[in-house]
Amino acid sequence: MMIYYILLGGIALVSWLVSSKLKSKFKHYSKVHLRNGMSGAEIAEKMLADHGIRDVKVISTAG
Repeated sequence: MMIYYILLGGIALVSWLVSSKLKSKFKHYSKVHLRNGMSGAEIAEKMLADHGIRDVKVISTAG
């Protein structure tokens, strides 16, 4: 039973570390501006249009 708690704790720790790393990367790259001046929503709309997909709505959200 003890090994179960150790394994569960290890998995929880690794999950927390991965989550923290991802959050820090998103925070960093959300402040980086693209060279072409387009927003992420504009790029998504262009990618969809380039592939003939017109029935998908792109919505921008803060953060």
